[in-house]
Amino acid sequence: MKSMLFVMFMCAVALLGLPSRAQAYLDPTTGSMVLQIVIGGFLAAAAAARMYWSKIKTLFGGRRADEKTIAPASERTL
Repeated sequence: MKSMLFVMFMCAVALLGLPSRAQAYLDPTTGSMVLQIVIGGFLAAAAAARMYWSKIKTLFGGRRADEKTIAPASERTL
């Protein structure tokens, strides 16, 4: 219990030592760069999922493409 109070006290002291105002400037291009990173990450994840879709499907219990059964000749339509 005493160690937890000590940790909380040290965190409070550390927070009080931080500056209250940041002297920073974010120009307008920063927002578009962040948006491009997010969109690029989403598209990269979608491309990776598309490339490995059969493995992902097999992982969750689906059948592989080479394991699909072929319908008997009597059931096939021409």
